[in-house]
This record gives sequence, structure tokens and C-alpha cells, in this order.
Amino acid sequence: MASRTQLTKEEKVRKTSEIYVRFTVMLFAIVIGFSFSLIIRPVREGGILDVLLSPADYHLPLVSLVLSYTLIIMSFVRYIASTDKFPMRSPIRFALDIPQMFVYYVTFASTANFANVLTLYVIIFVTHVAKTVLRRREYPKAKELERRTGFACKLAGCVFILWIVYNGGNLFHLSKDFVEGVILLSMFILEGYLIYKFPDEISF
Repeated sequence: MASRTQLTKEEKVRKTSEIYVRFTVMLFAIVIGFSFSLIIRPVREGGILDVLLSPADYHLPLVSLVLSYTLIIMSFVRYIASTDKFPMRSPIRFALDIPQMFVYYVTFASTANFANVLTLYVIIFVTHVAKTVLRRREYPKAKELERRTGFACKLAGCVFILWIVYNGGNLFHLSKDFVEGVILLSMFILEGYLIYKFPDEISF
């Protein structure tokens, strides 16, 4: 009887988690669909058409756009896999999913403003750390989650350092071209690293 009660409890956890996941997947679809609508709108109207037509004038926003798509696609795939293997036992994880989807939404809308995008990246990765820590607390015996928590903290730290370099360039008397070059190279490295580590470590 005890084992049956435990099984019933686990079934309830998984069923509730599936409801959360379906809602979040719908938000993923809305965000990606919204990003496609920005392609036909110029920057002055909040779109990204100019970024695509004049990449030389918008090199940082273009790289951030590619990174944004990389992040959200990997997030979607790993989110499904992660919640299937580790169902949500607490609504707090789900509560963090909703603002994170909103931040993705704002990130696409802010593509032409790289300073804002970089700030939003910091929020995305810090939220990722919080969700990973919660998942680790829900499944303390899962060793892979301990590794993923460390990886998430490293990613958040790297993005935060980029934010400091970009916003503190004037403070350290660094030229704009140097700062943008460092940021551009760092973002290429970050994106390559994310792709290289996918899907073993990424679990947004």
C-alpha cells in the first residue's frame, strides 16, 4: 500500500508538471512568433529590419540576435528534456519560467539597443541559475544537477563580466572600438561554447 501511495504522489507531481510545461511551451511559441514579426519592421519602429539589411552598421545587435535565437531554441529543447526527466515539484520553478519568457520577448524587441540586450542577458542567466538551484534542491541525489548548477553559475558570471566591460568602458578609459571588439569576440566564443556543450549541460 505504501508503494502505491508513493506512486500516486509521483504521478500527481508529473501531471502537474506537464500542465506547467504546456503553458510554458505556449509562451515559447508566442515569443518566437513575435520575433518573426520584427523582421519586417525598421529599427525606428522597434523592429530588426535595419539590423538584417545593414549588418555592418549593426554588428553587435546582429550577433546578439543570433545569440538570442540560439539561447531560446536551446532553452526550448532542453526545457522539454529537463522537465521530463526532473518534473517540477514546486510551482516556484514554473513561476520563474513566466518572467523569463517575458525577458526573452523584451530581448528580441530591444535587439537594436545592445546595452539593453546585454542587461537582459544578465537577467536571463541569473534566472537560469535560480531555476537550476531550485531543481537541485528538488532532486538532491541527482549528481548531474550539481554539475549543471556550477555550469549555470559560470555562464552567468561570464555574461555579467561582459556587462561590466561594456558599461564600464568609459570608467576605465577604454576606446569604444576596443570595447566592442572584446564584446563581439566574447559573444562568438560564448555562443560557440553553448553549442559545444549542448545538450549535456544546458538545462534552462
